Amino acid sequence: MTTDLDEYFTPSDERQFVRPTINTPQEYKSKDAFNLQFNERPYGKQFASIYYNRLSALRPRISHKAKSKWGEEVVNGKLVVKKDKVLDVRADEPSWVIGTIFCDMKYKPNILEEVSKGINGANSSVKTYTDPDLDQIMLEDESGRILLEGEILKDTILATGTVVGVLGMETRPGVFQVVDILYPFLSAQKPSRTSNSKIALVSGLHFNGLENYKNDLLVDFLTGELGTGKTKEITRLVIAGNSVLVSEEQQQQEEQDDRNKYGAKHKSNYSVDSVNQLDNFLNEVLQSIPIDIMPGATDPAETSLPQQPLHKAFFQKSKRYLNTSGLRTLTNPSWLQYEELRLLGTSGENINDIYKYIVPNEDQLSRIDMLEATIVWQNIIPTAPDTLWCYPYSEKDPFTLTETPHVYFVGNQPEYESKLVDLDRGIKVKLIAIPIFSETGKIVILDTATLESEVVIIN
Repeated sequence: MTTDLDEYFTPSDERQFVRPTINTPQEYKSKDAFNLQFNERPYGKQFASIYYNRLSALRPRISHKAKSKWGEEVVNGKLVVKKDKVLDVRADEPSWVIGTIFCDMKYKPNILEEVSKGINGANSSVKTYTDPDLDQIMLEDESGRILLEGEILKDTILATGTVVGVLGMETRPGVFQVVDILYPFLSAQKPSRTSNSKIALVSGLHFNGLENYKNDLLVDFLTGELGTGKTKEITRLVIAGNSVLVSEEQQQQEEQDDRNKYGAKHKSNYSVDSVNQLDNFLNEVLQSIPIDIMPGATDPAETSLPQQPLHKAFFQKSKRYLNTSGLRTLTNPSWLQYEELRLLGTSGENINDIYKYIVPNEDQLSRIDMLEATIVWQNIIPTAPDTLWCYPYSEKDPFTLTETPHVYFVGNQPEYESKLVDLDRGIKVKLIAIPIFSETGKIVILDTATLESEVVIIN
């Protein structure tokens, strides 16, 4: 599909290649799934509605699988029965029940305490919420909570907000011994994923007002100045959050300026120098490649998920590309579509938060396993609103999947990882963990035709 800006995406005469075009339709299913109008952002509603709507949406999808797998199950010579509520389980009666996981952890932040102290969001400096000797995993629904125990829980990725079905029995009052776990029936996947192009994925550019040779080299790579064969095949760049980074010194200076002006503390991720650097970067790259940009935790955007697109006022030099397919400012999370291929991506807050629910062992679990878990859970941000801020949706939980993507990418991860998972009913999903560019110098190239991905190191 061509646009009036195609001339901007054709390399200048001195470059010895012509970049292929990519079909980026402007209208597709889920395009605005995470967009919020200004009048749709009230905070006067209760967050409990999100949990209720999440459980209501996923309970039938788990029940469908549970009846098939556990319907004729026999434990200790007794036929397993279904319980409609968690508080209906009885001692020595094998049963299965559906509910929402709640993790009671020693170091997990308390939202009410944060609100009272004026802290905006969970403490990102905490590396883990866990204390294996004290942590408890519970299952809750409208009726109450029960404590879960069992060896299976030690080898299972679970986080607050995950909806599951559990099989077992009550071994002592209020304690349910789990022997098996089920997750929701997978939502449908678009049958066709036809696409013939390559896209670049990058995150954590961290423009901070200082010169950084990596960013200059990245511009040269993307615009073809480095003369590599890989560059000419890239038809679009996706920036998955954390494009700017305000240093502690800048924060302290801005807070001091605000106190002098207004007599109050005001913390912001906005820095003129950092945003101008990002704008200059976009303006240079956009002369060769169209760009999709998502906000992230360190960007000047609202903290609550889903984060709304970066304000267009930030892009003064690159503003001619706005409102076209040239520069698209997206939400976080966001659905994207290239030709027939559907992608779902986040800037990484969801996986970084889930990682804190895992017993700290660097060699125990890779981030890609957590990406897979969120697809299996059919909810990409289960820990919102417990340990991640989000809008208090009253009618739905926007993070519950009603469609399974072909590609699921997450930005701002420690290292590059990728995996093609084969799930139920022949559904396959390509998972990509995008590393932090400012720390690793790595970007990811995805072949949308084959779903193969590779990492390119810029240094």
